[in-house]
Amino acid sequence: RIGNGGDGTLSITNGGLVTNSGGYIADQAGSTGVITVDGTDPNGNPSTWSSSFVRIGRFGNGTLNVTGGGLISSGAAIVGFDPNAGGTVNVGGIDANGNPSSWNPSSLTIDNTSSVNLTGGGMVSTGLFVINGDDPNSGGTLSVDGTDTNGNPSTFTQSGMLNIGNGSLSATTGGVVSISSSGFIANSADETGIVTVDGTDPNGNASLWSLGGSLAIGSVGNGIVNVSGGGRVSNTSGILGRDPNSVGTVTVVGSGSTWSNSAELSVAGSASSPGGTGTLNIQDSGLVEVGSTFRIWTDGTVNLSGGTLTLNGPLLDGGGTFNFTSGTMNVNDATQQLIASSGDIALGGLILGPAFVLSTGQT
Repeated sequence: RIGNGGDGTLSITNGGLVTNSGGYIADQAGSTGVITVDGTDPNGNPSTWSSSFVRIGRFGNGTLNVTGGGLISSGAAIVGFDPNAGGTVNVGGIDANGNPSSWNPSSLTIDNTSSVNLTGGGMVSTGLFVINGDDPNSGGTLSVDGTDTNGNPSTFTQSGMLNIGNGSLSATTGGVVSISSSGFIANSADETGIVTVDGTDPNGNASLWSLGGSLAIGSVGNGIVNVSGGGRVSNTSGILGRDPNSVGTVTVVGSGSTWSNSAELSVAGSASSPGGTGTLNIQDSGLVEVGSTFRIWTDGTVNLSGGTLTLNGPLLDGGGTFNFTSGTMNVNDATQQLIASSGDIALGGLILGPAFVLSTGQT
C-alpha cells in the first residue's frame, strides 16, 4: 500500500522488479500515493511491477507513471472510485531499443474524475473495459494521443466489449484505440458518454478507433461521437439512439474524417424498430460509409452539408428527416431503392445511381 492514510512514493527503475499479491495507491481519504515504473537495465530488461490486482486513487489521490519502456503486469485494475478522490495513470515513452512503456491489466475500470493517459507510443492492453462516473460531469477519461519518436502510435487494445457510461474516450494526433468486440456508449439512462477521434500524426496517419463488432451510440442514455481533422472510426453495424428516450449524435467533419460501417446503420432506432432520437451530421468533406441498409426512423435526422454519404445498400426512410443541402451521396448498387413510408426528405442536389427509385408519395 502506497499512500495508505498518508503520503507515499515508490520508484522502480533501472530494471528493478516488484511483485506483490495486490497493490493499492492512495487507498484512504486524504492520502497521496505515487508509483513510477521507469526504464530498463543495461541488458534491456524492463523495470517491472507485477501485481494480482491494482487499485489507484480509490479514496485518496493516486498516480501511476509508466515511462522509458517500463512494464506493469496486473490483474483487474480500478482507477478511481470516490468522486471526491481520483486516480491518474500515465503510460508513455519508449526505451533505448524502441520498446514501448506498457501496462497489461486483465480488466480495467476508469471511474469518477479519474483518467488513463497514453502518450509517446505508450501501450495498454486489457480485457473487460468500463468508463463510468456518478454523473456526466465526473466521469472517467481515457486519452490516447500521439506517437513515439519512431512514429509508432500510442495504442489502447481491448479484447472484449467496450462500455462507456458517464465519461469520455479520445484518440488524437495519430493515437489508436482497437476494440475486438462491440461498443456501447451510454448503456444506462441518465448517462452521457463522449468519444472524440481527431487529427493525424505528423506523417499523416489517422487517429483511429476501430471495433470488431457493432457500435451503439446512445444505447439507453446520451451518446456523442465526434470525428474530425482526418480521424477515422470503423465498426460493423452502427446505431444512433437505440432505445426509447435515448439520444445518439455523430458528427463527421473535415477532409479525411471517416466513419465506416461495414454493415448497416440505423438512426433513431435499431435494425428492427424505432427507438430514441438520432442525429447524423456529415459536414465539410467528412465521409460516412454504410455497407448495407441505412435506416432513418421517425426521430432520426441526417444532415448532409458539404460531406459525402456512401451507401452500398438501400436507404429505408422510416419517417425521419434527411436534409441534403450540399455534398455528395454515392449509391453504389444499381438495384438499390429509396423506400419511403412517411416524413419529409429534402433531396436537393442528390446524386443518384442508375436505378435509384423514389417511391410514390415521396417528397
